[in-house]
Amino acid sequence: MRMPKFLPGFLVLYSATFLFVLPLLCWKLPHSLYFSKGSSTAEVERLKNLDLQRLAAAEYHFKEQVTGETNPQNSKHTDITRPHIAVTIITVKRKSKKYQPHYLTQCLHHFMKIVKEMKEIGQHWELSVCNVDSNPLKYEEAQNLSKYVTVFQPYVKKRSTAGNLFEKEKRDYVYCLNKTLNLHPEFAFVIEDDALPHPDFSRVFPDIVNRLMDNKSHSVSFNKDKIAYVKFYHPERLLGYFNPEPNRIPELLIMGFILGAVTVWICQVVKLHIVGKNTHSLWLIFSVYFMLCMIAIGRVNVLELRRLSHHFYNIVPAPTCCTPAMLFPQKGGHEIVNFLSKVECKNKYAMDTALDDFMRKSEVRPYYVEPNLFQHIGLYSSLRLKVLDPFIV
Repeated sequence: MRMPKFLPGFLVLYSATFLFVLPLLCWKLPHSLYFSKGSSTAEVERLKNLDLQRLAAAEYHFKEQVTGETNPQNSKHTDITRPHIAVTIITVKRKSKKYQPHYLTQCLHHFMKIVKEMKEIGQHWELSVCNVDSNPLKYEEAQNLSKYVTVFQPYVKKRSTAGNLFEKEKRDYVYCLNKTLNLHPEFAFVIEDDALPHPDFSRVFPDIVNRLMDNKSHSVSFNKDKIAYVKFYHPERLLGYFNPEPNRIPELLIMGFILGAVTVWICQVVKLHIVGKNTHSLWLIFSVYFMLCMIAIGRVNVLELRRLSHHFYNIVPAPTCCTPAMLFPQKGGHEIVNFLSKVECKNKYAMDTALDDFMRKSEVRPYYVEPNLFQHIGLYSSLRLKVLDPFIV
């Protein structure tokens, strides 16, 4: 049996792509197969330097708020009209003497700008901070920022931090979500203080909300009363093609087949002699080639192409885990508050797992916006009380 004439050319293409081109392009690209991690210590220092840069910009912003003509108290709840979105930033003091990242200052700075941008397009947003520290009066950062935004807290005075931290985390979250829902917004947006909005946020978020509320003008319809919540962040390390989400492998196959078909069509248009009667074989070889390219580059990096337009952002069933940025409609939010208030969280049954239990028993459904519209900057974990591996932040 003779080897097809086009096969040596494809062997050269595959070898050049996967042994030379992609390794050169992707060795500094996180979540690609070729990514070289380097030193953890150097990465920790890089992330800390980014914190310092963002913090300097935020502190300059707040200094201008105090010295400028605009009264900073205008950021507080002075408008009695029902807000479109009520944003609450959940915060707790990091108990590290060596590392004080001031996540709340960074996050609040970004959201104050976003609230202003939303006001310019006619949306009324309320911005609050929920201070869940066990000793709230000693949390200087939150106390200092209370002149710019309303701060509420579940604890009036110092309380013991001993005991079940997982249950405390859940109770704190329920308190903050309930306080936000009590402002009677259309949506309650609960943000953890170490989650920063992506630069695309103000451009994309209004379109996402329109899709959730107007089910006549989009190909996928949503019933707001059937939505539990919408996630805007999921850990990038869990977004690969081979994670246990049912849509990932079909997505890889469909994209490979489409790109393979388009490539064969282009070959036919330019009348390459290799096509001839080999259409199906070429389509299969090109399809496998593109699938392998996407696996090598990493799904997280392929998803970045969706940032080209706000129309390309996708709303899909939410994967499990993690709550840095969650949008709750009134009905779904109240159902979650009621459920979580009746369960106890503990080691191996954290709030994420409790939410999974709720979804199995409820008719409302969770969704996730991809690619991520938030970045997780939490190098220091308030739950584990230590600096995390910088490559999984």
